[in-house]
Amino acid sequence: MFSETIDCQPLFTIALKGIREQINYLCCAGDLQEYSVLMFINTAQTNDDAHHQDSIYVHRAMNNMNADWVREIDGWIASDNIRDTMYDIVGGSGSCNYIDVFFILKKLFKESGRGAFHRMSVFLFTSNVVQNAIDDNAIKNNVEDLKKMGAEFGVILVNPSEDDEISGFWYELDHSLIKANTLESLVERINIKRKRLSRRSTASIPLRLGNGLELSVGVFYLVAEQKKSAPIMLDAETNELVQCFTTYTKDEKVKGEVDQEDEELYEGDFFFAKTVGDVKVKMDREEYENLRRIDTPGMVIIGFKPMSCLKISHRMGPSQYVFPQDDRIERSSKLYKALFKKCLERDLFILVRYTLKTNTTPKLAALVPQRGEQTEDSEAGEGVSYEGFHLVTLPFSEDKRDLSERMTPPTEEGWPEASTVQVDAAKAFIKKLRTNYNPYQYFNPALQKHYRYVEALALGHDTEEVDKVGDQIKPYFTDDTQAERVHKELDYFKKTCLADIASGSKPKKRGAAKKEDDDIEENKSKRGRKKT
Repeated sequence: MFSETIDCQPLFTIALKGIREQINYLCCAGDLQEYSVLMFINTAQTNDDAHHQDSIYVHRAMNNMNADWVREIDGWIASDNIRDTMYDIVGGSGSCNYIDVFFILKKLFKESGRGAFHRMSVFLFTSNVVQNAIDDNAIKNNVEDLKKMGAEFGVILVNPSEDDEISGFWYELDHSLIKANTLESLVERINIKRKRLSRRSTASIPLRLGNGLELSVGVFYLVAEQKKSAPIMLDAETNELVQCFTTYTKDEKVKGEVDQEDEELYEGDFFFAKTVGDVKVKMDREEYENLRRIDTPGMVIIGFKPMSCLKISHRMGPSQYVFPQDDRIERSSKLYKALFKKCLERDLFILVRYTLKTNTTPKLAALVPQRGEQTEDSEAGEGVSYEGFHLVTLPFSEDKRDLSERMTPPTEEGWPEASTVQVDAAKAFIKKLRTNYNPYQYFNPALQKHYRYVEALALGHDTEEVDKVGDQIKPYFTDDTQAERVHKELDYFKKTCLADIASGSKPKKRGAAKKEDDDIEENKSKRGRKKT
């Protein structure tokens, strides 16, 4: 990997850059429960962390990632001779036994002292497309043991040629093996950058059908917003977590500094105030909490409606998935399936009153039945349409916007009617703007900027020199690349729609063309009449 190059960079440097990007991302956006280890194989030296197995060198044992690790990798990448730099660490090249590699991985996962990991991923970077040890049963057994532990394998072949015949051993480790010929494709292949959330229910609530009949269901969020990590206060000297306490004092102490010797107020010594109209109502904590509890958690069926009554504009946000839970109420799945089957047969949805938790306000919602589908490119739940009821939040009357004034024609003659040429020009313009959508192709610019600044502060870089983050979701007319893409169609659309205005003539109203044709025919008939 030191001799072959991509764009004058050794393959080993390209692999290090991909590893550096992922470690840096996990340092900025991860949490304290994420650990990593960096292992070099086919080396001349070994060490204690590698259990002195030949030609295997564990550079950093299983632990949290930090800024020192990123700075160390940056130093390797910036070195003038990456080969000499790495040989000073690992001693040179060698040949390892892959049985020992997978054996060490098992010991690292088991003996790390961190307990059971929620998710384990192993990424192997190599430029060797041929692995002759495919028939070794010991390797297969070690791989199967790791997979039973829940480990996922990702093999990244760096810069393989199209004529190379890739060994079947790599496909056994990673069925979705992809060749990486550039740094961008290599980074995209390492899917640990995508934060995966466990599929567990947000709440378990009853679905009440009436007359004491109910079943238990769990509510699952299929879409989660990725937010900035919550700040953690650390001691400046010891770097230990700081524990915070809240103390209530009198009003005169609010704007000043609070001394620990000041008189502390307890819950019975103060009241909460709520303004109702012009009256400020005082209440204790229990009364204040009861004021927020309008309804008990659960779903109450209001009725059944045809699917034709549900419009796209009624959706108030992403839907949730509702699934029965027999462990709370027996035979819930039986009743759930019966409702689901009948709603599909009659093309109905269920209108319910929905309260997720005790302190949340009730909402109107629709339980929409949906058949299950799975696409070929679905991975880890992506592209899967879960079979069952999907909860769609509906708007109240005050949430609906009144568009009657905006949809009223400006004149009594009605709205101008577009010609066929203008409609075709608009369709061509919109078609040129369309592209295949994948949510993982678009990044939140606010989060990216936040990560860049966190990285700069952690690595000791100047925050003023942080590269600007490109906004991938800005409108086409603010992006020079997108504007150039639709330049031809936009000019033609302007030409067809603004031709009448540029010439000084008013655009024709609805029905004006037909009226003009009738006037011409009437004038012709008048000219043909003879006086008697």
